[in-house]
Amino acid sequence: MNAKELLKLTESLTLLYVEDDDILRESTADLFKNFFGSVESAVDGLEALKLYEKGKFDIIISDILMPNLNGLEMSKKIKEQDEEQHIIIISAYNDANYFEESISIGIDGYIVKPLNNEQLIKELYKVSHKIHEHKQNLAYRVQLEEEIKQRTQEFKESLVTDRITTLPNRLALDDALDKEQEYKALLFNIDNFNSVNMGFGYDMGDAVLKAVSDFLQSKLDKEGQLYRIGADEFIYITQVYSLEHLKSVAVDIQSIFMNDVLTLPNEASVRLTLSAALAQGKADNLVKHSQLALYQARKSGKSKLFVYEENLPIFSAQKERIGWINKLRVALDNDLITPFFQPIVDNRTGAICKYETLARIVDNGKIITPNYFIEPGRVSGQITELTKSIIKKSFEIMADNDYEFSINIESEDLNENYLPDYIKHFANKYNIRMDRIVIEVLEHIHTYDEQQTLEQLETLKKMGVKIAIDDFGNEQSNFSRLLDIQADYIKIDGQFIKEIDSDPKSFKISSAITNLAKSLDAKIIAEFVHKKEVQDKILELGIDFSQGYYFGIPTAKIK
Repeated sequence: MNAKELLKLTESLTLLYVEDDDILRESTADLFKNFFGSVESAVDGLEALKLYEKGKFDIIISDILMPNLNGLEMSKKIKEQDEEQHIIIISAYNDANYFEESISIGIDGYIVKPLNNEQLIKELYKVSHKIHEHKQNLAYRVQLEEEIKQRTQEFKESLVTDRITTLPNRLALDDALDKEQEYKALLFNIDNFNSVNMGFGYDMGDAVLKAVSDFLQSKLDKEGQLYRIGADEFIYITQVYSLEHLKSVAVDIQSIFMNDVLTLPNEASVRLTLSAALAQGKADNLVKHSQLALYQARKSGKSKLFVYEENLPIFSAQKERIGWINKLRVALDNDLITPFFQPIVDNRTGAICKYETLARIVDNGKIITPNYFIEPGRVSGQITELTKSIIKKSFEIMADNDYEFSINIESEDLNENYLPDYIKHFANKYNIRMDRIVIEVLEHIHTYDEQQTLEQLETLKKMGVKIAIDDFGNEQSNFSRLLDIQADYIKIDGQFIKEIDSDPKSFKISSAITNLAKSLDAKIIAEFVHKKEVQDKILELGIDFSQGYYFGIPTAKIK
């Protein structure tokens, strides 16, 4: 992500920044003011607590070492008042004790000084996105409850009439179009409309929709009909005007919105921009084509206009995804899924001690890696079937040796709640000890927040199966999750290992994660070790295990 994407989430949030260094506090606070709607500063923990008691803040960012009351002590007191308060700690120290205490308090993120823009943006994005989703869900529930209450005798009419704008809706549009006739469509979308709902509330959002609707109706000729067909989408349908004429109309409307302020009830005002798209053709594809053109327009930025034409890039992407969905289906049906094994080396002895199992499609000698078929498999619901195939085949192969081996698990596998019984069945069938089996779960799997997931992982550990967290250290990292999972292994995200010999930041982050893992009695595995210089740094940090092309590529047979 970048600063513009972050701003979309933070511009309506409030921030409390705590730092005892006057120069650093002033300069950093000025930086934060570019992102947050409101920024207040405090010189130490005591002053911060006083400000916190006067009014809540969406996010608190604090240094650790400060006079009177340090950042961790302040955070603990604030968490006692509100355990949901979002706090990010900034420190110049990589001390594992600070990491451990931050985890126990429930800190959302830990940033090591000196501040790095990329790391800072990632941490702010992660926390702001969590706040954003919470507010969205809350607003959605409130809106849903209101909609249920308002279902009255006007229900029949409401099926074809938009409640907010009184425009005919998508159902009315589908009923009005003659499938044998050709039409022109001009589609408008309010850019970043969700920020209006989040920043001003749904009442103001409804007022914006009504005002936009009234304005569009005043500018669009009566020779066509305006419809509201989505949350923030309006489509004008006509058989009279040419695309060139409609394009001119669209540009004029976009210009007015870009340069003028939209006046709302209660003397409120807001500045909006509209993206637009044009399409023509038979009724059955008209809306779809205009929405595809709108997608291309919004990819280019705000207030853009795009005219539909054949062979849009999105068609190629869709065709490619469908192709891989079909190829995966054929591979599963014809038993072409093959486990490959990459060695993992014990850095104390230099010997191979375990393997990671990796899924491949092998077809007529061609080896296909997961980056082609995992996401299509996720979209098509084939992930669980793929995982089961890998478990079954890898257990059969590993029955002939005594190595420990790991298998990657996806969210879909945890959602299906089959893993403990399935693993137990094949472990018994092939006489494999449970302590040889490692389940690798991605660090950012969203189902960790569900009790069912934690119960499955706990059941697997009681069976003797080990748990590894993969890709730890990426932008989704959550320190408190480590305590919930009680992982046996932590695999450092490969982006830090690949350049650990030349990038000081990667070295520092890897060092911090290593210290954290040791404080939690977890073993560390470094992936993507591709050359001696990288392995030398791994050994310098005291990392337990190494994996990568420097030691061996994935192969179908155990060496």
